[in-house]
Amino acid sequence: MTPRRFLRHPSVLRYVDSQLSDCHNPTLTDVHISLANRDHIRSYIAQAQNLSFPFGTGWKGAYLVNH
Repeated sequence: MTPRRFLRHPSVLRYVDSQLSDCHNPTLTDVHISLANRDHIRSYIAQAQNLSFPFGTGWKGAYLVNH
């Protein structure tokens, strides 16, 4: 997942729309200004990936999960 894909993901857009229904065409930056920084979003994505896949998603990760 990249910050660009995250920002355009339908689930994210739906969440933002539900939280800011009074705003016309809301974006994630309308939720919080820090989310305008893609490096900030990238760090959140990396944190979520490390929690979900502590050994990575490659062959090494698949091997270590099964052993």
